Amino acid sequence: MTQTAAKPKRKFRVRLGKNQQADIGKSKQPEQEKEGFSPLLLIVCVLLILLLALAIAWNVQPFQDFIILLANRIDFTNFAEFLFALPGIGGLFQEIAKFFAVILGLMLYAIFQGIEIAPYLYKRNPKRMRKIIEQWSTWATYRQKKGDGRAVTSLKRSYNNHPIRTYQTLCSTRNIVYVLELAICFITHPPVTDGNLFTFLWYLVTFQVGKIDWINVALMFSVLFLVDRIVRIALSLYPEIFPKKEEATHA
Repeated sequence: MTQTAAKPKRKFRVRLGKNQQADIGKSKQPEQEKEGFSPLLLIVCVLLILLLALAIAWNVQPFQDFIILLANRIDFTNFAEFLFALPGIGGLFQEIAKFFAVILGLMLYAIFQGIEIAPYLYKRNPKRMRKIIEQWSTWATYRQKKGDGRAVTSLKRSYNNHPIRTYQTLCSTRNIVYVLELAICFITHPPVTDGNLFTFLWYLVTFQVGKIDWINVALMFSVLFLVDRIVRIALSLYPEIFPKKEEATHA
């Protein structure tokens, strides 16, 4: 009997096309997230804008009342009473006076809010901050001595702080505006009946919270901080909603 040689087992190889091999190679690499439009954050930003509009409509009331209070302080009482008493058109003059009070109150409120947000906007430019920090680190300063007069000491301090003078001025002005807003709120919408700050503090210390108008307290804190915080959050979310596309680097 003739023995037949055992045939070697054939190994089957599956050849993939170039396109399939390329797809497999790509699947092994981690997928890169594509930067683009973020609808969820956009919805959040729209809600913040609506909240901002409501906050402005509520916060502008003390400023409008303050403008009316200033107008009443001026000796236009007889003239105003004459205009308002005119038959037929007296009501028109009253509406015009209210309109101007609203406009002037909005202008005053917008100026104060712009001053409050200015330091934050000043720091949002990284190129400006880097330039100021580098200038500050290499700035030659004068040492203040005991024998220096008041004028020389002031000049040295001003020169030493020159690189950050703008930012310091913005922060100092913002603090002054905070005090002015607090005063306007206490004058127009006081948290206590007599409008005295010390009475308000006394009620807080002695826990007489029932004698405090907490709605006016909420209005005061809203005027001081709410719009500022909403604007900061909205501006911080904007780059996340519309990210800048990085330019592709060529090898």
